[in-house]
Amino acid sequence: MVSILLRSKWVSKNYKTSSNKAIAAGTSLSIIIGAVTGSKTGEVGFWVSMGICFGAALGATIGKKN
Repeated sequence: MVSILLRSKWVSKNYKTSSNKAIAAGTSLSIIIGAVTGSKTGEVGFWVSMGICFGAALGATIGKKN
């Protein structure tokens, strides 16, 4: 998933991305993944909240690398 974010237009170095856009991209993708996982397991609230946490952390890490 990290490689997808790094290659995407939102967080590439050529797009002049700020760390806020990287956090938004990571969080939005992780929320989607959390919602899908939650719908499969029956615990949507738990997995969406975990997606927000992990996505924000991932986005902050990617934002610092750029």
